[in-house]
Amino acid sequence: MARPARAYLQQHSGYWRFKRQSGIIMTVIQNIILPEQALQTPLNMYFRLNKQDFDDKDAGEGGSCYDYRRKILTLAADKKYYFNTYYNGLSVNVWKENCHIDTLMLKLRGQGRVQVEIAHIKREFDARRSAKTVLAYRLLAQKSLNLTAEGCLLPIEDWPHIEDGMLYITLRARKDGGKAVEFYGGSFETEDKPLHNVKLGLVITHFNRKAYVLPAMQRLKRDILQHPYYGRYIGVTIIDNSSNITAEEADGVAVLPNANYGGAGGFARGLLHCKDSGFSHCLFMDDDASCETESIYRTLALLQYTRFDNLAVAGAMLRECEPYCLWCKGEFYKNFIITSSKRGMDMRKTGDLMWAEEEISHKSDKTLYGGFWHFAFPIAKTDYYPFPFFVRGDDMLFGLVNNFRIVTMNGIGNFADDFSSKESPFICYLALRCLFMQEIITANSSVYSYLRKYKRFIRGQLYSYNYAHARAYSLSAHNLLKGLPFWQANMDMTKIRARLAKEAGGETIRKQDKPAKGRRRFPRDENLIRKIWRKFTWQGFLLPGCFIRKQTALIAKNFSGDPAASFRRRSIFYYEEDLSHGYYARHDKKRFFTEWWLSWKIRLQMARQLKGVIADYKNNWHKLASEAFWRQTYNLPHAGAESPAASPAAAPAAHPAGGDKLS
Repeated sequence: MARPARAYLQQHSGYWRFKRQSGIIMTVIQNIILPEQALQTPLNMYFRLNKQDFDDKDAGEGGSCYDYRRKILTLAADKKYYFNTYYNGLSVNVWKENCHIDTLMLKLRGQGRVQVEIAHIKREFDARRSAKTVLAYRLLAQKSLNLTAEGCLLPIEDWPHIEDGMLYITLRARKDGGKAVEFYGGSFETEDKPLHNVKLGLVITHFNRKAYVLPAMQRLKRDILQHPYYGRYIGVTIIDNSSNITAEEADGVAVLPNANYGGAGGFARGLLHCKDSGFSHCLFMDDDASCETESIYRTLALLQYTRFDNLAVAGAMLRECEPYCLWCKGEFYKNFIITSSKRGMDMRKTGDLMWAEEEISHKSDKTLYGGFWHFAFPIAKTDYYPFPFFVRGDDMLFGLVNNFRIVTMNGIGNFADDFSSKESPFICYLALRCLFMQEIITANSSVYSYLRKYKRFIRGQLYSYNYAHARAYSLSAHNLLKGLPFWQANMDMTKIRARLAKEAGGETIRKQDKPAKGRRRFPRDENLIRKIWRKFTWQGFLLPGCFIRKQTALIAKNFSGDPAASFRRRSIFYYEEDLSHGYYARHDKKRFFTEWWLSWKIRLQMARQLKGVIADYKNNWHKLASEAFWRQTYNLPHAGAESPAASPAAAPAAHPAGGDKLS
């Protein structure tokens, strides 16, 4: 028998009338949104004019009907608008696997008469066509509505019977409507009460990036803090590691001045603040908060309705230069290797959307973690705080060692630049110790595996003429052997950064004139003879100068160089995509053999000391990832809320071994 509320809905479509007469409160679990011009996201990540794949022509036609300023979509009379998109399709499997929602309804706002279809799409095996999977579409309901600004509510009767795939709507303007049809947006709602009373504390760590954080603060204040519903459940705190945001610039948003211990220290400070202020959950985000605010709303809804008290939500990363391209949707770590899930998928394509949502919603083998560009988690289930990595690795270890059930979902994600273009000697220093610490804490690898990985790091950089990068790896391995006291004494990285600038400077992306003559090198397959020649001549460094080509090779900057493209080149120009920024690297036999000899000395040192160092790390690493450690660092009491005007903690004294000679 249908529930009383559902029976009433079958006769009445007016939401506010239904709510007033029945007394049932509806909760939004996902909004149907329209794009903002500020984000410059493709229209076909919100709606499209064909069923399956994107079409640039269709996107252009759709754009001519969309008003960015008013955020209104005017429906053309002869067009059908599909909302099976990244932001507006509802991911059934994520909600069904992790949440308890019995009823689901659709609310649409607008003006004019429309034909509404509620449809379902999933991937199925098609034996007749001998294909692995095909997209199977199914129409669930169809109805004509007179849209109103307050909204019309429709029940989704098939919700209890579908377990996976995507739920979406289509709209077509009715010709008998007379006036132009305008669509303002909509939502998927439920009459079920939330299972958890969630208070979500959003934490952003900032350091000298006012141009990004100040607009983000204003956007979050407008869309969250001043929102009549979300303002009651979400708080925003800025951890100001540069201590330079004024009260006028904060404009009512909570700002905590803080000592600069990097992202790890900033997020640890924010977590302490959220715990002391009574928040149940915490959401870590980047300082530009470059995302649809709807991503934060959906995160809150997942946490409110989840059946698991340890559920954590990891947002995807989309490329800022190509907003439709998925950089990662959750990341995995195992055996020194970081794997970005679903990289390169096109979020304008329905097939890629469906594939991106599969096999990633939850991973039980503890190799999945979420990046701190968007990671929400329950504070009560947080056993370990961020380890003082400064940056690079704090999010990885945090996700691996805490017992979170991590989920991802289409529509929850942030835009960011590629990490590969940010690679520098300083990042190399952080990357090696990050990977080695993950392996030490989460695995039981042999000393030989660390030596082999270090050798590969060094060889890859030296073979591509990045000598400063190789020196940074050596310094990182050398300092890793000093144990936990060195980490604690160098949390602000001041002396290490100064030393890297002196010993390993120069190889960083900056504005640079590209070479007048140069050949762009692309990845290619090498024949066996060339590989053998490279190996036995040590990448050409044993060859006389007459064998080295004078023409400069142009190579796109990545996490590592390209030894095959670098072979027998006198110079290389590493560039970003537009060739206006980059740096030169040159064939230098003296620097090559200097760094190679240093790496051998470091390997001998690691072979002698690493076994004991690993044992010490395994037994004591948790002391630097504890709540007590960070409270002591920031001089915070164990109870009571802190004041936003609290002064930053003083940096610890430098470790006496921080200035020893590496040669």
